[in-house]
Amino acid sequence: MPFSPVTGPRVLAASADAARRLVEALPQHIEVQGLSSAHVNFTEPDLDALMVSQPGWLERWGCQYHWHNRSYRDFQDFLDSLSSRKRKQMRKEREQVAGQGISFEWRSAEQMSEAAWDFVYACYANTYQVRGQAPYLTRAFFSLLAERLPEAIRVVLAHQHGRPVAMAFSLVGEGCLYGRYWGCLAEFDRLHFETCFYQGMEYAIEQGLGQFDAGAQGEHKLIRGFEPTITRSWHYLVHPGLHNAVAEFLEQERAGVAAYAEQAREALPYRCTAPG
Repeated sequence: MPFSPVTGPRVLAASADAARRLVEALPQHIEVQGLSSAHVNFTEPDLDALMVSQPGWLERWGCQYHWHNRSYRDFQDFLDSLSSRKRKQMRKEREQVAGQGISFEWRSAEQMSEAAWDFVYACYANTYQVRGQAPYLTRAFFSLLAERLPEAIRVVLAHQHGRPVAMAFSLVGEGCLYGRYWGCLAEFDRLHFETCFYQGMEYAIEQGLGQFDAGAQGEHKLIRGFEPTITRSWHYLVHPGLHNAVAEFLEQERAGVAAYAEQAREALPYRCTAPG
């Protein structure tokens, strides 16, 4: 299962035929190993088409919120695609952040010092500490990722009068910006929306990235232009009774997710409903 809830390749195979044979072999492997189940999460359409033809696999739907860059010239061009009320709301939110003396700086892994990573981790850890929880990533994780996957890392730092106060940590790949973590060391009005959403949208436009996945949760993304997106996962359950019960539940759940996604589109801020 992927650590992050992001759709991507799940079967390591050199060809479509090899992928089919690998998937077909999974039930036997489960039986030989004495396992109770197998799970393939957040799959791409090509694998979905294969999985639906395999007996015994149950399909589960989820709903995330993704922003699509429709070849906007700049952020103002994106704003021009919105209804007047929503456009004014976003402008006001950005003005409120700027009015607090806050500016932003994007950095790649090569531009990040260990002191800068210390700050990133302090912000990240603080998002858990304020809820009385322990952060599950370590400080060493960020340095190791910068060492081993530097080309994918993007960090935006928020400064107030030259002093860093917040950050958002993202990864980039295959035309998509993936927002993963954020944190701040003090509370500022509307800073979360600017750092996590508007900065990423603006960066995607500037870099010609087609999509911005800012994380799995948050209906508040809808009114900022993030569209409901169906995700798919596949589950193989050995126990017949459990399989049948889950199959019945998932059939009802898929209908509910589809209805929710359709209804959620009504909250989008575009002048005309954005295409799916």
